Amino acid sequence: MPKASSEHLFRLIKSLSKSEKRQFRLISMRLSDSQDKKFLRLFEVIDQQNKYDEQKILKKIPEIPRTQLPNQKAHLNYLLMKSLRFHESKNDTRRIVITQIENAHILYNKCLYNDALQVIEKAKKKAIEFERHELLLELIQLEKKAMRQAMKSNMEERSDILIQETTQTLKSIQYISQFSNLSFKLNTYYQKQGFIRTRQDLDKMERYLKKNLPYYQEDKLSTNEKIHLYTVLTGYYLFIHDFRKAHQLAKKWIDLFDQNHNERSNHIEMYIRSLNTLLVTQNKLGLYSDFMNTHRQLVAIKRDKSIYVSENISLNLFKTIYLHEINRHFMLGESKAEHELFQNSNAS
Repeated sequence: MPKASSEHLFRLIKSLSKSEKRQFRLISMRLSDSQDKKFLRLFEVIDQQNKYDEQKILKKIPEIPRTQLPNQKAHLNYLLMKSLRFHESKNDTRRIVITQIENAHILYNKCLYNDALQVIEKAKKKAIEFERHELLLELIQLEKKAMRQAMKSNMEERSDILIQETTQTLKSIQYISQFSNLSFKLNTYYQKQGFIRTRQDLDKMERYLKKNLPYYQEDKLSTNEKIHLYTVLTGYYLFIHDFRKAHQLAKKWIDLFDQNHNERSNHIEMYIRSLNTLLVTQNKLGLYSDFMNTHRQLVAIKRDKSIYVSENISLNLFKTIYLHEINRHFMLGESKAEHELFQNSNAS
């Protein structure tokens, strides 16, 4: 395993929580046929290191020759990822649907077409419920294949329905893709030059948005499509300093999540972003009482047992919560007093 890959393995092991390490130790004993479990010894040695050191690994595990070490590291990496997928799948609706897709493929390949269709039907309901359009499209394509083989009596009627489902799903995927691309591009502009400062830059942004924002009828968009649309629009209005318009849209954005709890857990990063956007606009507009209510909503995510908070989400939450805690002090005009207190405490 090249040095870069070895460093990757080291970082992966160091990123594991205590519960993930415990789960790996338990699951690895069942996942591998190996009796000597050299990979588990390798895991323990790397876990104890503060910096990846291959020479020390070879000294501590003499039963692993240098020539076998790359294979052992690759095997360890494979088992770690398998263990983590198992851990994540309990909280990931996408993984649940993917498992059902895999089951349907297995049944199809065994010529159990009617059984495959039953699994597909259940998986489609789940994909529709959580608006997993890309997975829904894969299920529809597999359903078409199974229908051809099963020779159902209502083929003509069912084929018309499948064609309509395909068209609608592709349209949703296209909308989400276009909104996502536009949001990403606007964020890139912002990272490069910050807020709009001149009339020339404002005109440029307005032309860019009009050119790239697809035609849509908001009342006909799905929840997921609206979430991505509001991501674009709130980002744009913040970018051009139209905080009132951004505030209105951010409230609509959060209302979507409040009305659809599945979407909140399914798009938790977007939910945090919507709260962050609303907090920014409330700060800029001096809406202190509203700001505090929104801040409480943000903090409540950590206590919501229905939401799976990964390390990435936890870090995102930490940064967002404390950024706006600082903004709260600025809104109250406390920054000067706190600075003087800090200075006095240092002097003493």
